[in-house]
Amino acid sequence: MSAEAGETHALALALCRKTLILSDDRVCRRRASDLGLEVVGTLGILKYGKKLGVVQALKPLLLELRSKGRYFSDQLLDSVLHQVGE
Repeated sequence: MSAEAGETHALALALCRKTLILSDDRVCRRRASDLGLEVVGTLGILKYGKKLGVVQALKPLLLELRSKGRYFSDQLLDSVLHQVGE
């Protein structure tokens, strides 16, 4: 199954179950939004973990993700850290 086919299946399942979709893929996120689905990505999951107290500090995790090839602009990084009080 191709990545696009997998994303299509995930979108269909989210629509059927009337639930959110977890994705960092830009095209998938756009399609989900167009379909009226709530989309949550890596940063959203980490923010929720911080809110629940499961994640103590986001900054080290975000910097580690960035060092392993995930791209977050400085502006987005600063915004997320500000939102969680770091």
